[in-house]
Amino acid sequence: LHGSAYEFAKRGYMDANHWVNNLTDTPRPAHTEDQFGFEVAGPVRLPHLYNGRDKTFFMFNGEFYRQKLPQYGMYDVPNQAWVNGDFSGFTNSNGDLYPVYDVNTANAANGYARSMFQTANTGSTTCGNAQGYNCVPTNRFNPIAVKIVNMVIGAFTPTPNAIAGEQSWENIWVNRQPQNNTMNNYIAKVDQAIGTKDRLSFNYIHDDNVVNSLVTPPGDWANGEHFEEAHQNAGIDWIHTQRENLLFDVHGSYQRYWRSDGQPQTWNYDPTQLGWSSAFINSLPLTKGFPQISWTVAEPYSAQGQGYGSWPLLSRDRFMIPDDTFSLAPTVTWNKQKHSLRAGIDLRTTHT
Repeated sequence: LHGSAYEFAKRGYMDANHWVNNLTDTPRPAHTEDQFGFEVAGPVRLPHLYNGRDKTFFMFNGEFYRQKLPQYGMYDVPNQAWVNGDFSGFTNSNGDLYPVYDVNTANAANGYARSMFQTANTGSTTCGNAQGYNCVPTNRFNPIAVKIVNMVIGAFTPTPNAIAGEQSWENIWVNRQPQNNTMNNYIAKVDQAIGTKDRLSFNYIHDDNVVNSLVTPPGDWANGEHFEEAHQNAGIDWIHTQRENLLFDVHGSYQRYWRSDGQPQTWNYDPTQLGWSSAFINSLPLTKGFPQISWTVAEPYSAQGQGYGSWPLLSRDRFMIPDDTFSLAPTVTWNKQKHSLRAGIDLRTTHT
């Protein structure tokens, strides 16, 4: 009986802190990495039942990987004044307004020129400047969009630390959630000698890999990368020695590969909670899961956060792709003096 074991470990106490953490006066986060495994092999022996010495052999191998990898990112979060329609504080460092235009003011008579929103009261609050510029009536807002933005505001906690160059209207959330990577790999094999002319070999391989990282706080609509894949293979190999220079080999196997994507906590979310009707949701291919939302708001170049235009999607569609393959590969090998001739057939069928 033979065996071995190993461990490769990495710890982050010697890592340099990320510049985002230095900027926001945040301590260095944890960083761990472990790759470990073992192997054991030898003849199969069952006391008082079977002695496989010189006949039956086995090998089993396991390898594992665990990593917690720090992530860094700064994202701007909408403030409550904007939900109330008041964009009067949306200014540059000189106090000049970034204009919020009303598209309904464009028409053929004025050459399709747009005017800034201007109202003394938005319906939810009194405008922050006397002229009413950049104040949007809240009845112009889509109620579903308002509900989603309020969910965002409630989940993201802006950093209390001052950031150099931060604009007065910015609420910056710093993402420090680690990316977690997990891998498991197993290999099992049994070899059996049958007389002097035949050998049978059985093998099984399994490996799985999970990558999980969030770029939003956790929740029903959390987003980030959640990737799972697994590979399984079972095979049998028969080798027959017809004579010393003539060998037959028949190999058969079954292989399954599957992968899935999307944050698991979003898969069963009921979209009607956002305000859509059941009839509308039931008309869609997917009736469960938080909807995919992409932000396309322009971001002033002066912002320190990654901005509203580069926000991650709030959720992603879940999908799963299974793939099954069956194969049979008989071969014959004939050796004649200095020459070797080999012929075979590889038959495969794949189902996806």
